[in-house]
Amino acid sequence: MAYALDTYTSSGEATFTITFPYLDDDHVLLYVDGVSKTYTLDSATVLRPDVTPTSGQVVTIERSSSRGTRLVDYVDASVFKADTLDNDLLQAFYVSQEAFDQLESTLGLHSDGTNWDAEGVRIRNVADASADDDVPSYGQINTSVTAAAASASAAATSETNAATSETNAAASASAASTSETNAATSESNASTSETNAATSASNASTSETNAAASAAAAATSYDDFDDRYLGSKTADPALDNDGNALVEGAMYWHSTDNRLHWYDGAAWQDPVTDAAASASAASTSESNAATSETNAATSETNAAASEAALDGLLLDLNAQTGTTYTLALTDQNSIVTMDNASANTLTVPPNSSVAFGVGTSVDIFQKGAGQTTIAAGSGVTIRTPATLKLTGQYSACSLLKIATDEWFIAGDLALS
Repeated sequence: MAYALDTYTSSGEATFTITFPYLDDDHVLLYVDGVSKTYTLDSATVLRPDVTPTSGQVVTIERSSSRGTRLVDYVDASVFKADTLDNDLLQAFYVSQEAFDQLESTLGLHSDGTNWDAEGVRIRNVADASADDDVPSYGQINTSVTAAAASASAAATSETNAATSETNAAASASAASTSETNAATSESNASTSETNAATSASNASTSETNAAASAAAAATSYDDFDDRYLGSKTADPALDNDGNALVEGAMYWHSTDNRLHWYDGAAWQDPVTDAAASASAASTSESNAATSETNAATSETNAAASEAALDGLLLDLNAQTGTTYTLALTDQNSIVTMDNASANTLTVPPNSSVAFGVGTSVDIFQKGAGQTTIAAGSGVTIRTPATLKLTGQYSACSLLKIATDEWFIAGDLALS
């Protein structure tokens, strides 16, 4: 079965169908009776030769993807997009398919393992043999046979020319020896074809190796994120998920107190605990104010400042238990939990419906067993390095609004 090759016998039609996919118009080649021709693409699947083939001509359409130049070049800190990864992997995939197409069209061994098998197809365009190890054409053999028959006829009809006939017979024997030598040349050429087929198989293996390298690079990017958000834990971890030292800014969800903890480079911090400490300090200040009227005004000011700090540290929690939820304006700079045993969807609405300010951040946590999917509302674009699905229960992600209807998402996202 051909992967990137369409063959038609023309009946005078003006257009032909392309049945295989391709990455660039220049990768599509047209041949009429084996001669390269120019064409116009009416659409991605319809090809129109610039000169309409006549009835009976063989029309061949094939794909020849770029083998010497990569279509995708990755750079540091670039955003991985699905179509970029697809184009990179498809280039290798298409080149390997084309290699298999070429391999299937080469001369191969018969199932008996000792003879070359052309599978009932004539070998055409064979040049006249000029060396002892060349394959003779049918015309050359026919000429030799005709000459031998003429010599035999002359010997039968004229015994008086016996000496001449003997000389001619010797010449015919020499021609037969040449034919035998030419047959040996055919065997040598067949061996060369086998070597070429092995080379094509090696090229296909190289393409597979390159595709595996691209997949490894994507896995490395995911591992970098996994070192930043550590998932759900029951206690402060001493190392990251790979057993390496913690990085400043690392986060995890404490499944016992149901709070997000973060690492400041020296110790794990709990925003709720910090807020409680601030509230305690405010209470102490208020008590001291009662015993010292002189410092009452100062203590009252400090208490107000502490309460403001408390409000800034605490995040509002919006607990959702259904299977669908659309963000509201009250969700800005807060946490939304999705707690349902079935798959559920959280939708980011367009700015025309809910006008979040640019810079708004919303954290989403999958508290239940049902996988949470982040959906973009009408006209909304969500930039993501992976998919818009959380990896599982107790996984989390953050949404950041960066333009009118454009958001950025980062977190524990599924790769596929």
